[in-house]
Amino acid sequence: MKVLILLSTYNGQRYLSELLDSLEKQSGVETEILVRDDGSKDDTVEILRKYQQKYGNLHIHPDINQGACKSFLSLIDLASKKTYFDYAAFCDQDDVWLPNKLSAAVTLMQREHTDFYYSPYQLVDKNLQPLHDNDHFLPIKQLGPSLVYNSVTGCTILCSKKVIDMAASSHPAQIMMHDSWIFKVALANQCGVSVDNKSYILYRQHGDNVIGGTETAWNRLKRRWYNFSHPRCERSLEAEELYRNYYDVMNHEDKSLMDKIHQYKKKNLFQRFLIAFDPLFRTDKTINDLIFKIAILTKRF
Repeated sequence: MKVLILLSTYNGQRYLSELLDSLEKQSGVETEILVRDDGSKDDTVEILRKYQQKYGNLHIHPDINQGACKSFLSLIDLASKKTYFDYAAFCDQDDVWLPNKLSAAVTLMQREHTDFYYSPYQLVDKNLQPLHDNDHFLPIKQLGPSLVYNSVTGCTILCSKKVIDMAASSHPAQIMMHDSWIFKVALANQCGVSVDNKSYILYRQHGDNVIGGTETAWNRLKRRWYNFSHPRCERSLEAEELYRNYYDVMNHEDKSLMDKIHQYKKKNLFQRFLIAFDPLFRTDKTINDLIFKIAILTKRF
């Protein structure tokens, strides 16, 4: 079984070697690493080239800086043009993977006959010492709740080649992040999802993360208030991309969901009330569902 690891790097020299060593220690699967460097100014590319010479299964694509989301979308496009792998995994430059991370994911997917997998992560500090869990993990397998809350962290994803090709068939302009997008693409195409309750990745927090996992309750409240006061409506923009690109392949229930959320700001208050309290959008996490209701009713979703 061959897994193509999609790694986006940017000024990652500090922890990159530790990550690459952990990728080479993956057991039970054959791996190949496809790297897109997002315009690094440090020694990241030089480190990559050393590992390329050492192991021979690493392919480097240096490019201009686009930011993490667009960089991973570019990797999806690159991966779709390759035919020799069974699964693809997304990888951050500063984590450490446990040796059975990929084999555990493949085993569960094969047992459940699914095309998409994700799991929780273990938060660690810069020295890989465990940190308190931030209650980030919420198992979701349906499209409705996925529009309300993104439960998927990219570095835990494993997906089939089929999902990569589905995601590469569109070129979304306004999405939150590559992980939330490819998860919704899989769901829109009725791909089965495996959710593992075990963590196989040390998710390092060091102050320079693009998206981190440590956040105090007070900071979370401030962030949510700022987002409410300065709405970017990223979730509805991503939902519109999904509607535009994949509506035709959705099943009847998901089409009904998308019809409700599509251009919701143009709907009257009563119609928005029905959306806000529709049980098919419920995540069963009180704070998420409350924020969704308020966002829909105030046109801030």
